[in-house]
Amino acid sequence: MIRRVLVRTLQVPFILLAVYTLTFLLVVGVPGNPFEQGAGRALSPVVEQGLRQRYGMEDNVRFYLRYLGRAIRGDLGQSLYYDNWTCNEIIAAGLPVSAMIGLSALLLAVAGGVGLGTLGAVHRGGPADVLALGLSVVGVCVPAFVTGAVLLVLFSVAIPVLPVGTWGSATDVLRPAAALSLVPMAYIARLTRLGMIEALASDYVRTARAKGLPERTVVLRHALRNALLPVVQYLGPAAASAMTGSFVVERVFNVPGLGVHFVNSVLNRDQMLILATVLVYAALIVFLNLACDVVSTLLDPRAATAGAP
Repeated sequence: MIRRVLVRTLQVPFILLAVYTLTFLLVVGVPGNPFEQGAGRALSPVVEQGLRQRYGMEDNVRFYLRYLGRAIRGDLGQSLYYDNWTCNEIIAAGLPVSAMIGLSALLLAVAGGVGLGTLGAVHRGGPADVLALGLSVVGVCVPAFVTGAVLLVLFSVAIPVLPVGTWGSATDVLRPAAALSLVPMAYIARLTRLGMIEALASDYVRTARAKGLPERTVVLRHALRNALLPVVQYLGPAAASAMTGSFVVERVFNVPGLGVHFVNSVLNRDQMLILATVLVYAALIVFLNLACDVVSTLLDPRAATAGAP
């Protein structure tokens, strides 16, 4: 296990370097001058010249190396669109909001998916099973921004119980988190259902029932623990889906999160902020997948050798 975790940890810098390189090539390949003056741009010629010299933006190779060196030291650059705002400050303001929405969506997805999948497997062919299968189909087919728009219209227009365009209360987190949770909830419900069906038919579950253990104990302590291993392995991609899916959902609900800043940075051709947000998101996704890999290995030590390099 230690060797597996060490190998995966050593891979992290190379993955982030590949993400940075690809993003940089896309950023500098976009036509147009990011310093072009337009509505909302407040950078003075002196600031522009200072940024060009500081990051070597006249030459792409020099720009690539200088920004990479500063990013390694924790300096993600100066925004080219927002005057007197560094990318670190923008990310520090938006990341907690996106993390709160992503974590809430993940908790909703795990609670709902595991619950529905377990009920569907225990009552196979019943209403709970039909609901779990139906949710899997709907969740996979309907994108998050469609779900977000439906929730916005339903609970703010048709049934005006929640305000529109506000942020600061617990209810403001509920709608974007619910919109983001539907897709991972569908996959978790399906994985849990399949795992529970296989576990309930296994020999150790039959042995536990033969010993006279209550059905609740058999399901929750014996079957569910092994059935959750595929779910734990999926939590890394699920967390990545919740984080990256917030780009559009935050825009729909007017949430001041990092996703909105990323969308705005693309529209404004803010090269520094694009690179900064992509690097932060990539680091989060890589470390979340690494953490889920460690947890799955702890739950089932056989996973440490199943895909070991």
